Amino acid sequence: MKKNSLLKIISALLVIPAVLLLAACSKSTTTTTTTTTTSATVQTTLPTTNTTTTTTSNAQLTVNTSSSAALGTFLVDGKGMTLYWTTKDAVGVSNITGTTLANWPVFFTVNITLPGGLNASNFGSITRADGTMQTTYKGWPLYYYIGDKAAGDTKGQGLANVWFVVNPTATAPVAPATTTTTTTAATTTTTTTITTTATSTVNPVTINLAAQNVAFNTNSITVAAGASITVNFNNMDSVPHNFAVYTNSTATTIIFQGAVITGPTTTTYKFTAPTTPGTYFFRCDVHPTIMTGTFIVQ
Repeated sequence: MKKNSLLKIISALLVIPAVLLLAACSKSTTTTTTTTTTSATVQTTLPTTNTTTTTTSNAQLTVNTSSSAALGTFLVDGKGMTLYWTTKDAVGVSNITGTTLANWPVFFTVNITLPGGLNASNFGSITRADGTMQTTYKGWPLYYYIGDKAAGDTKGQGLANVWFVVNPTATAPVAPATTTTTTTAATTTTTTTITTTATSTVNPVTINLAAQNVAFNTNSITVAAGASITVNFNNMDSVPHNFAVYTNSTATTIIFQGAVITGPTTTTYKFTAPTTPGTYFFRCDVHPTIMTGTFIVQ
């Protein structure tokens, strides 16, 4: 009897330390879990702030300026393509439609981002008659020219004497002084005519000549001396062109000067080639610096 009571007491004493040990282990595990969870929350909030700061620091220009010795400073888009305005328009109004608009596409950008030298208040937009939008500068609608193929090209400058690059200091479309001087010289060089009619029957020659994107389809024509020349001229542009032959590139002496036609249309020119073999010069009188070629007489 006494032996059994003693065994019960000993068993009870052994159970108490075991319970205390389990309680201590449980408390340690809970503390570790809480620490891990807090550390994960801090790590996920750090990268977000850094990404936002980097994104907002990059802004691309949508309008910029370029310059040349002949034209001075003029407006271009963010990729360097030249922008134009025309005297055919008015402040707040675009009159360019149809085939002309195909050659002079509209420039429009929603957000104007400028370099320091330009004033944002000079830019605006209009709604065209067809419902599309167009960016304006000082109220005048802006365009591209289809003949410009690379940044910095200004092949539309002075076309038909109504299209001009945009001088940021000007208030309306005007020709730079250098362009005006060149055009005047070209239109007053009508001194001596060598021959203007096709009277020769020697080696008749037919030439099919085209003008497209303010360029002839050839830069060299070869004929026989004294030949009767027929030029079938196709003006594929919606701007004026002609075909004229001169003794040299200064255009002081006319061999033949065809009538100016505004395309798209065709016409036929007839004249007699010089009787003296040599290298002569041909051009479009409306675009005397960009539409030129060599007229060879053998």
